[in-house]
Amino acid sequence: MKKQVLIGIFILVLLLITAGCGGGSKWDKYLGMWTNEAFATAQMEIKKNGDSFILTTYENNFTGPGITTKNYIVKPVGEVLSLAIPGVGIELPIIYDEKIDKLSFDGKKYRRQTKEDAKKMEELKNSK
Repeated sequence: MKKQVLIGIFILVLLLITAGCGGGSKWDKYLGMWTNEAFATAQMEIKKNGDSFILTTYENNFTGPGITTKNYIVKPVGEVLSLAIPGVGIELPIIYDEKIDKLSFDGKKYRRQTKEDAKKMEELKNSK
């Protein structure tokens, strides 16, 4: 009986791994809110969108109140996500460094958003 249970568990684990449910997507590490290390008022969010992703940037609106947002489509290219700038032919890679849990994008470093970062961004959104 114990042998049958162990075999059943082993088969279930194999099925989960084969179906892709075991470890999630290799792109999951990119998902979430990120804060620019140099300017906490510059943040970005990466969300899944079918086979691609949506990158939304949030930045302090220096010419007026609040923040400005921009949305971009990013796609997996090789081992990184990449943002293609329409009409220019330039691709900007988004590189994840697993050792330090940070992103490099457009010459800048981003760390995962903290509660303090989120609070600063909320204050900017509500400023008038």
